[in-house]
Formats: sequence, C-alpha cells, structure tokens
Amino acid sequence: MEQNDYLIDITRGKSVYEFDDASLVMSYSNAPQYSMIKNDFIVWGIREDSVTGAQYPIRYHLAIDTKPKVGNTYKVFFYEEPDTGIVKAKRPVPYTSQADFPSVGAEDTFYLALDTNRVYKWDSSTNSYINFAS
Repeated sequence: MEQNDYLIDITRGKSVYEFDDASLVMSYSNAPQYSMIKNDFIVWGIREDSVTGAQYPIRYHLAIDTKPKVGNTYKVFFYEEPDTGIVKAKRPVPYTSQADFPSVGAEDTFYLALDTNRVYKWDSSTNSYINFAS
C-alpha cells in the first residue's frame, strides 16, 4: 500500500451518494451497537462520467485506526452550500477571539470566535474574514 492510495481528486466536482438499492446492503440501523463497530469498511458503487454518461464501478475503502470515544459532542452550524443548494453541517475551528485567527485563512474552513460566538470564513478576494453565521 502506498501513502497516496487513498487521496481523493476534489477537482472533478461533488459526489452524490444514493442508498436506494439495498441489493448489497446487509442492514441499515439508526441505533448502532457501538461494540459491534468494525474498523474496516468497503462501499461499492457506480460513478457516472458527467461528459459521456458512461458508468464505472467504484470501491471506497475506509479503515479506522483508532476507535473514537463514545459521547463526544461537537458544536456545528448548518448552512446551505451555494453551488448545490444542499444543507450541510460544518464544525468551525474555535479560537478565543477573531484577533487570534491566522493572518491568512484557509479556503473552505470556518472559524469560530468564542468571545462573540460568531462564525467567520476567509474571503480570498478581499483577504479578510467575513461574518458567515452566528
């Protein structure tokens, strides 16, 4: 196995997953048994070429190195992605105040100023942080 075997190419657009065909699924659960969670998952699917319409089989392999602790909670906010209209949950990176943010922010990263409880996003066109949500 090579270091780059599981890198994804995000330049080819968004991915959409539909779980409407259960022919390969053994079970769905909204109440998982945490003691039964394994560290190795394989998902099979079909990718459609947006230009030619050709369909290609794909396999996604996920291996979890360390088991997460049960009971973790995370502060997230919901927003509608402008390109797709899909409502997503994001976890902002917390900082004590906006003054503690990095001098140059990262694209597609949200920053939380704990003193004001406001979420900011880096705007590369103005080279500044903009108030995204509160």
